[in-house]
Amino acid sequence: VCRNLYDSVRNGPEPWVITEALYKNTSIERSVRQHVVNSLREPLRALNLSESRMREEEQCWHKVLFQLIRYEGDGRVSTDFMSRETLAAKAKDERASRFDEMVNHLARPEVLVLRNINVPGARRDKGAAMFGLGHDVVGLALHALKIEDDAVEQVEKRRRWWKRVSSSVIALIVLIFF
Repeated sequence: VCRNLYDSVRNGPEPWVITEALYKNTSIERSVRQHVVNSLREPLRALNLSESRMREEEQCWHKVLFQLIRYEGDGRVSTDFMSRETLAAKAKDERASRFDEMVNHLARPEVLVLRNINVPGARRDKGAAMFGLGHDVVGLALHALKIEDDAVEQVEKRRRWWKRVSSSVIALIVLIFF
């Protein structure tokens, strides 16, 4: 997020100074959202996936991470947490690939989209690892990404429906006139 703010400054004229005006002109949520997107794309780029396949994989991971958001009664969001096994099961349900690689990357200190959480009284063996979002504001960014993903999914559903309908109509016309 700080790097994103710094990059915003560097795109302008020198001297490059981070001032209060930058915070007013730059949405922190937008910066966090971009950080989440970049953090997901980084390990996916190494796989040399097609653009459409990378977008599908990103959307799968958005759905997985979205499940770590807890909505409070007053409209705030905070991070929920779950065991590594539960998170792995959610990733499998959403068809998100490379679970260990992605979780390890997202939990790195310089990335911190996910946070490894030590729960008092929890077992200390490998199976007791718990994860939450790196910060509550990550939940706001994920919520915005979910809204975008849902809109894209609706467009894709309509496109597939029109394709099926038009194929059926063409087939019917061929049957009637030929």
